[in-house]
Amino acid sequence: AAVAETAGAFLVIPHGTYRITRGIVLPAATWAGMLMAGKIRYEGPGNQIAVTIGTDSAVAGAYNQSKVYRGLHVERATQS
Repeated sequence: AAVAETAGAFLVIPHGTYRITRGIVLPAATWAGMLMAGKIRYEGPGNQIAVTIGTDSAVAGAYNQSKVYRGLHVERATQS
């Protein structure tokens, strides 16, 4: 039900800094795209993926390209 309610909508990340300590996955199938005014700050271990948007399959890759992504801002607390 949650997917049906959000299908075709945009994921909106408002102003602010959103700290994470482990990688996150934002599945592309749920939204039409993502609008980001804030930023995601990764404070987890080095050599790890901080944010994955969509999936990595060949079919989903073409699907991910049809999405709109604006203002993406992800930073690491330390460089790995």
